[in-house]
Amino acid sequence: MLNARWWPHVAMALQTLLVAPGYTFGKWAALGIPSIALLQLRIGGTALLLLLALLLFRPRAFREFRPTRADWTLLPLLVLISPLANQLLFVVGLRYAAPSTSALLYSLIPLLVLLIGVLILRTERFTQNKLLGIGLALAGVVLVIQTGSPQAPGDDPLLGVLLTFGSVLCWAWYIVFNRRFVQRYPPLEFITLLMLIGTVVFLPVGLPALLDFDWGAIDGRSWFGLFYLTAFNSAASFLLMAAALQRLQASQVSVYTNLQPGLAALFSAAWGLELLSPIMAVGMALAFVGVYLLNRRTPLMRRPQLAFHRSKGH
Repeated sequence: MLNARWWPHVAMALQTLLVAPGYTFGKWAALGIPSIALLQLRIGGTALLLLLALLLFRPRAFREFRPTRADWTLLPLLVLISPLANQLLFVVGLRYAAPSTSALLYSLIPLLVLLIGVLILRTERFTQNKLLGIGLALAGVVLVIQTGSPQAPGDDPLLGVLLTFGSVLCWAWYIVFNRRFVQRYPPLEFITLLMLIGTVVFLPVGLPALLDFDWGAIDGRSWFGLFYLTAFNSAASFLLMAAALQRLQASQVSVYTNLQPGLAALFSAAWGLELLSPIMAVGMALAFVGVYLLNRRTPLMRRPQLAFHRSKGH
């Protein structure tokens, strides 16, 4: 059986592996499906998948799920931050930015989460390991992305960066706020409720968009991108992160996003979209070291302690 100390890290590692290809697949969907319709399909599809999982594996659990009155007042804010604002800005940003650019911006999340926790919420504190780990990981992803890749037709780098950075800010706040809920409620029930609320709230905007575009014009690549975003980047990713947040701090969970740019670059290279280089390999190594340091409990460097022993008489 997996050690309780390590399973949250395994969950986040799996979440990272699932999300990394989503930058490429998500761009396929974003280019082929209008953004509002794409968001409605993604949220609604995620809610449906999670609801089916509940009906199959825990049919009574959702009926017995009862958030407190105080939590009900905060749920609309969480829904507004993510899935709505975060995912809308993400899919629109993907239309104008390269997948590697989006991945690089998402690597800023650990720093943002740590700053929110330390400076605003006072729930976390700076430590030697956190600062050094985040610094190394950020340096690594900069090295990974600086090799660059050709701009795709229709890319608008500045607009894509602004939209994606807004998505990053929303996701950072979501991670911080979400920890309150996942420590109180089972992840599957809670995430299902979140997605159901998001689907209903967005329906007045999303339904006209669904009725207004030509479904037959969507190619197979865009359909696959939608499926991947819904099943893996949303449903599986949200559940794995919620499970990990039950045991890990928000900054520990968020730092795994530092691994996504390197993995996304590897995936793009496998599809012939990017060329690997020694600089990219060094950057990915730095990112992995950064994750290790952030989750290391003892400081990397300790001041030497001198031990004084009384000499025994003869």
